Amino acid sequence: AILKPLEITDMSKEWGVNPDIKNEPLYRPVNISFDTKLADYYGGTDWNAVKSADKTSSQAALVDNKLGSTAVTITMNSTMTGDYVDGPAVTTTPLDMPEQVSRTAFTAQGDTAAIYVTGLYAGQKYDFNIFASLKAEEALNTKFLIEGATKDSVTVDIANNTDRLFVIKNIKPDFNGRVILTLNSADAKLYGINAMQ
Repeated sequence: AILKPLEITDMSKEWGVNPDIKNEPLYRPVNISFDTKLADYYGGTDWNAVKSADKTSSQAALVDNKLGSTAVTITMNSTMTGDYVDGPAVTTTPLDMPEQVSRTAFTAQGDTAAIYVTGLYAGQKYDFNIFASLKAEEALNTKFLIEGATKDSVTVDIANNTDRLFVIKNIKPDFNGRVILTLNSADAKLYGINAMQ
């Protein structure tokens, strides 16, 4: 933009990247809850709440599971609904989620939702553990795609889930330390996400 002030500059590859932060490798998991209703619960815990489901809202400087600071930031790139509280109160997954985490979710229907994860170290591969569960009387087949320098996806039924994590392994971020999680319904039904590590 400075070199060519009369031209439009494409910032899409730099969007969501803070050039002043040096991304370091992560040595411990980062727990993320998608929750606007019970967000005040999380202070001092090892769970980071994404407190707004609105497009461009973000939660920066997430802590790891030992409350250590990280450069990881979650930014919503689509607007979802953030008031879902009908998830399961009791779950049996390795995430050992408190009820406040498993009950709440960001949801959407129709268009694909996108969530940016930035502040990752470009030289490290990451495993993403996703928990999703919405109360339903029919299958809610949902596709989760994570894309950086590498990509992978899973399509799973998230209806009434209490015991399954949906795992996407060995994802390498792009050169800016960013991955994009996109999610949508395979059947144009309700879909959502409760938590991620």
